[in-house]
Amino acid sequence: MSFIIEINGKDITTIEDIRENFDIDILLKYRENFDVWLAGWDYEDEAAQVRELPPDLSDDEWLKKICKIIGIPSATLTAAKKRARAEAEATKAKQAVPEKKKAQKKKKELSVNNLRITVTPKFPQKRPRLVCDAGIISTNANGDWLFSKDAESFIEIDPGTSCYADCYYLNDCFIFIESSVCSDDMDSAIGISFSKDGVNWHQIPRRKFLEYIVQEGGFESPYINSVLFDGKQYMFLCQQDRQVAEGILGGWIRRGECKRAYYIIKAESLEGPYIRQELGDLENLSVSDLYFGKGKYFLDIYHREEDDPEIRRITSDYGYSTYDNGVYYSDDAESWIKADSSDKWLDGLVINRFAYANFDDDSDRFYIYNPYAFRSAPRLYKNKIAFTFSGSDILAAPVIDLSKEEFGEFKTVATYGFESEYAYLFRDKILLYGENDSFAIGEISTIS
Repeated sequence: MSFIIEINGKDITTIEDIRENFDIDILLKYRENFDVWLAGWDYEDEAAQVRELPPDLSDDEWLKKICKIIGIPSATLTAAKKRARAEAEATKAKQAVPEKKKAQKKKKELSVNNLRITVTPKFPQKRPRLVCDAGIISTNANGDWLFSKDAESFIEIDPGTSCYADCYYLNDCFIFIESSVCSDDMDSAIGISFSKDGVNWHQIPRRKFLEYIVQEGGFESPYINSVLFDGKQYMFLCQQDRQVAEGILGGWIRRGECKRAYYIIKAESLEGPYIRQELGDLENLSVSDLYFGKGKYFLDIYHREEDDPEIRRITSDYGYSTYDNGVYYSDDAESWIKADSSDKWLDGLVINRFAYANFDDDSDRFYIYNPYAFRSAPRLYKNKIAFTFSGSDILAAPVIDLSKEEFGEFKTVATYGFESEYAYLFRDKILLYGENDSFAIGEISTIS
């Protein structure tokens, strides 16, 4: 039975072809059936000699015997071996380059051990209103809105809202909300402004939005407390005071004692259409904020300690009764469950970037901890390092279990010349703000 050996794209059918295209790798490839190839092309004598070779010969010894049988000079075999070794070394060196680069890359991989923070003092700068990877929103002494992409150069922007508006960055979009506007300005006031780039703004009149909130019996301008995006839709937490009885406010303005109602306005787009939803049966409660995280909705609530808990009495000094914080949670934002000591899964849960659920053993109640910066609670950098602050020190720790917010030991990795009041992560920077508008930027990098 004959078959063809291929060397360098050529069909090899004779011993002369093997001599002209000698390749020791090909010969070794066909070591087990080289005698069959010889016999198939009528080289019976050579085939018989190959069959008589001891089966335990090394490859080198086998090649020497084969070359003698088919008439290939020993010098040709020696030259072929040198060429094969050179090619093997070249291939090995070529394969080693990516491995070396991979090793170098691995060496430079971010960790607490090779972390470098270079802190540079900057000109005084007021604390920003919003910091996210897409940019920074701030205001100046005149109440003008400012925007920056690099934390150093700012441009003036005009979202159409006052400097008291609330700022958010949700679903790749900057959002400004005027939480409250005087009733006289309802027709002309801007309710919501939003922008994809932080420079060009789209505005929604307050009247268009709040017609979904104002209900019969309400006497005050309704408030928009907050907004969240749950991955599918925007949800606005809104409130309105309803008159229940006549009373006196401050001794000179007659108003009714009131009962506060809460609503959620849902919309797949910021421009609507909007759908109004009752918050649910939360009688006697004041709601501070609405959050979403870990697949659930959360309410930060206050329970009024009064003789008549259904009525919020507006006192002459504009003060309110003592409040006790609490947490409610829900799967659908309609049916709410009050968290208690049995809900241990809530303890330490990061609800969103600036909201944590904590359990108070003394009061047997969960409450929302909502820091405006990450000095008091760790903040994650590339999900590998957690930063926190103490005095004028930056501390870092490795992230052990991201799902459980578990970190290693915090160690000082940099210091700066003042005690920070606020600090923010911004891309590969740490923005540090202290008293008297002291300001510094910490550049995050790895040690070479």
